[in-house]
Amino acid sequence: MSKENILLLNDFYYDEKYKIYRNKSPYCTINYSDGYKAEKYILESIKAASDVSSQSEELTNYIKNWASCYHFNVNRPNIIRALDLSNDLNVLEIGSGCGAITRYLGEHFKSVDAVEGSKYRAIITRERCRDLNNVSVYNTNIECMSLPSSYYDIITLIGVLEYSPMYMRNTPPREAFKKLLYLTQHALKDNGMLIVAIENKIGLKYWEGDLEDHTGKAFEGINDYPNNYGPVTFTRFELTNLLKESGFEAIKFFSCFPDYKLATTIINNEKVKMEHRIYNWVEFPTVRFANHRLFHEGLALKTLYKGKIFNEFANSFLVVASKHKLPSSFFNANWIAKKFSLKRRPEFRTITILTDHNKTTQKIRTSAENKETISIYSNGLTIKHIVSTERWIEGDLLVFEISKLIFRKDFKEKFLALLKEYNNKLLNVHSLGKFDKEGYPIVSGKAFDFIFRNIIRSLNGNLEQIDKEWDISPITAEFVVYRTIKNDILISQWPWIQNIVKNRKRFIIETIQYLYPQYNAKRYLKNLVLDKKIGSLITNHVNYYCPQSNSSRKNDTIIAKIWHILPLGMRKQILHILKGV
Repeated sequence: MSKENILLLNDFYYDEKYKIYRNKSPYCTINYSDGYKAEKYILESIKAASDVSSQSEELTNYIKNWASCYHFNVNRPNIIRALDLSNDLNVLEIGSGCGAITRYLGEHFKSVDAVEGSKYRAIITRERCRDLNNVSVYNTNIECMSLPSSYYDIITLIGVLEYSPMYMRNTPPREAFKKLLYLTQHALKDNGMLIVAIENKIGLKYWEGDLEDHTGKAFEGINDYPNNYGPVTFTRFELTNLLKESGFEAIKFFSCFPDYKLATTIINNEKVKMEHRIYNWVEFPTVRFANHRLFHEGLALKTLYKGKIFNEFANSFLVVASKHKLPSSFFNANWIAKKFSLKRRPEFRTITILTDHNKTTQKIRTSAENKETISIYSNGLTIKHIVSTERWIEGDLLVFEISKLIFRKDFKEKFLALLKEYNNKLLNVHSLGKFDKEGYPIVSGKAFDFIFRNIIRSLNGNLEQIDKEWDISPITAEFVVYRTIKNDILISQWPWIQNIVKNRKRFIIETIQYLYPQYNAKRYLKNLVLDKKIGSLITNHVNYYCPQSNSSRKNDTIIAKIWHILPLGMRKQILHILKGV
């Protein structure tokens, strides 16, 4: 069947200039936009880039605000990547935006028809997919499009369903949602799948004071949208009922953190058991927009998990639905959780998967080259990256012990005792039996990531290292301690630790002096420089800082702020120089 017959292109004409199909009716477009200035910058950046792939490092360097982060961030396609879909599928994407998801779909599936109501966004989508002949872009409101019956294997509504009342003309809100879902049901094959990604109306971040993603108002969804205009999201129960009423019998929910837009952790809800302690897989704080956090998000997640209501408060949902039965022929979801580590140089990007099979965690690379070890060398420093299958250990991450201690009056005493226990374990496991000229113990490079977020307090009380993916040149023990204080107390526990820590540098120095009395500001600076050097090699000198909307974070780094105001040409020159170092 030809494309002309499938999509009834008599309703469209082909725009030779922009290489998109445009609806002949002037009433069949919409005006949704991130703002002309923002989208003009996105289009110009894509045109200037030689690599426009879904995992482009080059586009990452164009990020300067929330809009460009949203469209260029390497984590955008994770919600589709996580589903392990087979490739020989025909896909309809409703609401392509600026083509970030479209690009990934075009790279991985047989054919993609991308529908976008905004002409300017449709043009940007086509430019992002300029070298993909299997992608066709249609500029129209989906309501004006005659979709073929039972044609598509997959239809996506990613950040789209909630807008139905705004673009389904002369239709009451609830009927607008159902009308869009009926359109997708009509166009899906009997064994086809609808993929929906949407914020959770009662997501944990909203209780913590985060502004509602669409209205920019606090507690808007929790208060059931009292202003009664604009987009509307749902609880899991409400969304389930809406899908069932629209003819979808098989429905599967996944939880997304920090949300579906930039998901780094995706959880397969129906596979989770209490023993999995799935809160260990969620990095916190996940909230980026709230000016005032009302509680400790990590501890709240753990409390919800113990109450067996964790999934009800996920910040976003990823939903897979089918008219009858979810097709095992091209859909695989036998895993429990997936964690994506993509803000690295491409060869180091990984997915960590928790499976029920022999209770293991498996780390795989996203690149085609997935051999067990990759090494890089720079100025006498060796970094080895190892992917493997590890034994799963039941227990809580050490960061949760730290989190609870923050709220105790005897924090300092208890924390130093824990730090001493941690340092003893570090030396017992990784010491090479040598000391540097200043008297600091030298440890194996495998201790590089021996930090609280990678240590489980097992059920028998032992400290067990997990996620052992790095092996670098031998380092000193106090450097590892520096890293865990910086990352797992001053970063992951911020801002809850603000009442305890008034000066971060002084806190690090005085804390390490408890273990190594000779530690001083000079050694602190040496640790800082080494940590930045290793970090730059792992990230390939790409700045993955992502400015957020609705507020400015007080703990933004000066370097990140300066980077994003530099002219693009200067940024490229700096990166070129750094890569030669």
